[in-house]
Amino acid sequence: MFLSRLLLISLLAAVTALAVPRVDSALNAASYSLPAMPNGGLAQGSMFVAFGAEMGPPQVQVVNAFPLPTTLAGTSVDIIAGGVSYNCVMVYSLARQVAAIVPSNVPVGAAQLRVRFNGQTSNSINIQIVKSSFGMFTLNQAGSGSGIFQNPVTFSVNSLQNPVAPGTLMDIWGTGLGPITAPDNQA
Repeated sequence: MFLSRLLLISLLAAVTALAVPRVDSALNAASYSLPAMPNGGLAQGSMFVAFGAEMGPPQVQVVNAFPLPTTLAGTSVDIIAGGVSYNCVMVYSLARQVAAIVPSNVPVGAAQLRVRFNGQTSNSINIQIVKSSFGMFTLNQAGSGSGIFQNPVTFSVNSLQNPVAPGTLMDIWGTGLGPITAPDNQA
């Protein structure tokens, strides 16, 4: 009985260790625009979220310092364009969801995206890299509804209970304005 339990535990550990990551989709991290939509491409320099399975650890791991790494908790993301592989800058990693930044120097056009986790490489999915495709982060964190507008002085965020007064300067939370000339992994 003990030996059979030990064998079962060893077998489960081996299967878990050999689990191959799977990528199903990659979307703008703010708007979640679908690839078939006019603003569905991933912009150079933008943050995106890849959805799938076995792409990272069971508990979310978030980058907490600059410079941002290209590997986080055993997870890395590559974009292949024109026969060249570009390492994405990591933001967070979780088994079913990974966030990263499209390198600003990835050329515009058709590309493929893949995820690596603990030495295992996922399938590749087709993506479209575009110059810019702005997506606004929303209060419900689902890509729909009220956008996040923050007062840069008071740091208060707009809402139905806290509307923006006319003439007030606000910071808009978003991603996808386009490439930058500075390194993508810096503040």
